[in-house]
Amino acid sequence: PGFSKKWGKIALGKICKIQTGKKDVNQGNHNGIYPFFTCAKQHTYSDTYSFDCDAILIAGNGDVGNCQFYSGKFEVYQRTYLLNDFKIFIHYIFPYLKHFFQNTISIQKQMGAMPYIKLETIQNFNINIPHSNLEQNAIAKILITADEEIEVLEKQKEKYEDQKKYLLNNLITGKIRVPKND
Repeated sequence: PGFSKKWGKIALGKICKIQTGKKDVNQGNHNGIYPFFTCAKQHTYSDTYSFDCDAILIAGNGDVGNCQFYSGKFEVYQRTYLLNDFKIFIHYIFPYLKHFFQNTISIQKQMGAMPYIKLETIQNFNINIPHSNLEQNAIAKILITADEEIEVLEKQKEKYEDQKKYLLNNLITGKIRVPKND
């Protein structure tokens, strides 16, 4: 009937390494070959990389608290937090952070000309975690499958929106005529 061991809480700083990048945002190159994670929603590119690992990246200012997962070679902006070397399954942690971290950050972020978060805020963020690695993996698999299905549906939605746009442009202008029903 499922898993039955109790869950625990642990601070994020106790289960992974947390650091920031060293590059300035102007060191990005849109024609580069390596993803360059800044505090924007979408990454840019870089000619060089400083990291080659599985990581969760958290925007430290700008789009504060936005979490992204990446695996491979990449570069990181100096105000973006890089979480890696996890003691717990990363594919369990990532959806947890995406779901709960942003809400917490909206309350705890520091305000100024540009909102930001402090390292301590990330280090002290508590995660509810099953003690069983098998349960962590089972949860992660379910969530990964759900994300994959959502991605397929979003692509289908884009196709339907393109078809509708085509029909609007051609039906409204009379380029395509509707058959007459008798």
